[in-house]
Amino acid sequence: AYVITDRRAIIFDGGYYGDSGAGALTGGLVRVLREGTNIRSYTPDQLQNVQRIQMQDDSGNVLFGEILFAAQEGYQRHSTRTGFFSIPDAREAESRLKSLSQIGGGSRA
Repeated sequence: AYVITDRRAIIFDGGYYGDSGAGALTGGLVRVLREGTNIRSYTPDQLQNVQRIQMQDDSGNVLFGEILFAAQEGYQRHSTRTGFFSIPDAREAESRLKSLSQIGGGSRA
């Protein structure tokens, strides 16, 4: 689930994309078998690089964060973008995230 408030953007991840290196590498196509929910919160100052990838039906992805992880073999560090995936109105989400990012540097809880 994805949430945008007046103070932050929040991703509630029930075990798909971003829950592990394997999930991140496959772009969320493989279900990661873990219990619980991963919650990531992004403050306005963390939303400075918002990118929209839009489909013809206006759905799409809005990327704004980065996940760092170590690969199992050799302990190499990798990163991948994260954000809101497969949402119905990508342009609206991008607009709201960019508006929130204008607050910048806010330290409100």
